[in-house]
Amino acid sequence: MPPAFSWFLAVRYLTTRWVNLIGTVGIALAVWAMIVVIAVFSGFIGDTEEGVHEATPDLLLTELPQDADYTVLAPLLATDPDVVATAPRLTLPALISPRGGGRRPPRSDLIGMRDEAGSNNIVLLVGIDTSAEDETTGFTEWLARVGGELHVADESDPFRVPFQKVRRFQRGTNMLLGDREGILLSTIRLKYGDNIRVGQEVNIVSARLVQDGDEFVFRPIKMDLHFAGAYATDHRFLDRSMCLVDIELMRNYMGEDPFDGRELVTDVAIKVRDGADLSVVTDRIDKIVENETGGKAITWKEQNAIYLGAVDQERILMKVVLFAVLAVAGFLIFATLHMMVVQKTKDIGILTSMGATPGGIGALFVVSGMAIGSVGCAAGLISGYLSAFFLNDITQLLGVPLFPPELYALNEVPINLELMWMVQVAGGALVLSLLVTWLPARRAARMDPIKALMHE
Repeated sequence: MPPAFSWFLAVRYLTTRWVNLIGTVGIALAVWAMIVVIAVFSGFIGDTEEGVHEATPDLLLTELPQDADYTVLAPLLATDPDVVATAPRLTLPALISPRGGGRRPPRSDLIGMRDEAGSNNIVLLVGIDTSAEDETTGFTEWLARVGGELHVADESDPFRVPFQKVRRFQRGTNMLLGDREGILLSTIRLKYGDNIRVGQEVNIVSARLVQDGDEFVFRPIKMDLHFAGAYATDHRFLDRSMCLVDIELMRNYMGEDPFDGRELVTDVAIKVRDGADLSVVTDRIDKIVENETGGKAITWKEQNAIYLGAVDQERILMKVVLFAVLAVAGFLIFATLHMMVVQKTKDIGILTSMGATPGGIGALFVVSGMAIGSVGCAAGLISGYLSAFFLNDITQLLGVPLFPPELYALNEVPINLELMWMVQVAGGALVLSLLVTWLPARRAARMDPIKALMHE
């Protein structure tokens, strides 16, 4: 426990030397920035993970053999007690291009076929069963988010393209479309380059690896569909590449016989019971299919490991930068205390000659430094919490959106105040204050009293 004179002189030195406010304000600003920035960043990450999970199934059975049959897989997967629903998927990489659209100025009912990076014709063509897909992901919600001309004609049959929509591109013909000869593209493909409208023809070229005798050969696949409407998930990275078609139509184009009873799939989307341990369910599914069809089950986080990993790495880098800011604030405390020791050298000599111990002299400056750090830390925590909590109200009051709505599809800034992070910030600020205080305090405690009294 520091002696009484250490407390008394520490208060006097702090209240008479206003330069100490520099250290206090520095710590407060650093702590405030760490609380607010990470609260916003964590909110964004939380929204991102929620959108990614909504756009991808809980589990995905992939790496299936070339001739995998869903009629065999579905009963096997249903034997697991935590599997709620399954949905077949047929996935192929493809080249996609609109026909007869030309170059048009951007409009609300147009879909862009290019992005900022240039050509965006390479896509992932995914064949789905709409009713089964809706049980494993939020497919109906994807459609409901799109309004106006881009909305599908019938959500219960989203791949049907109304005849009147096609007619305007094929004047003078009596061509009629089947109910499911359509393709769904995402709204992310709205803004750049070539554009197409609902009903316009879309040409798709892909290939399938098939076995011909003892050799494997690529069989070309050409599909001429029509744009049926748009969908929108919260997974912007996925939306940029994924195009949806009816799985039965896709099987027909791949040469599958619809009457042989086999349902070709490349993946199976799996919905798991709420609260179930995905890693445990994954291991069970791997064992179920191991000796039957083969394949590997992966969780929704594993499906998006690169994307989520990049986002999490950005958060770590942001924390490192903010701790560097805190270190700069700690240097301010060190500088102000170092100046205090130099200016109070004669006072130190007088106190020593009156019987003050080196420990008491060091405690005087430790108390001063910790007071500066503690007040700054408390001010930063309170202001940071209030700023983050009322951030949306503040931006609305000022009329200046923090994130432009034309770039970010956000009604308000997502905020996630993490108690553990606030504790870590407060602890880090106090420990840093103690460390930068120790050096000047050590110098003062080891000062020769004779030289201190002779100091001018």
